[in-house]
Amino acid sequence: MPEPVAEYFRMGGYAFYVWCSYAVVLVVLALNLAAPALRLRRVRLDLVRQARFTEDPDPGPDGDEPLEADGPSGGLADTGAVSRAPVGTDRRDDPSR
Repeated sequence: MPEPVAEYFRMGGYAFYVWCSYAVVLVVLALNLAAPALRLRRVRLDLVRQARFTEDPDPGPDGDEPLEADGPSGGLADTGAVSRAPVGTDRRDDPSR
């Protein structure tokens, strides 16, 4: 290797510090490029799981329709629980509670 090129790579005795600094910068840049892509992938997978979870279940083998969830926003359906109150009744008015 010609002397000027070798001297350039030795960086006047500071080659270890300089090349490690370049390596750190490249790693940080790579992470900055990869992190959003990985986050997007994770969000998409979460949305697919959530869509599967919130889909209406098929009627059972006896043809019964599934029970409705509490309230217009889903209520207990968000946690996987299903309301046992008949449709059209308000459990808050029940005096036995």
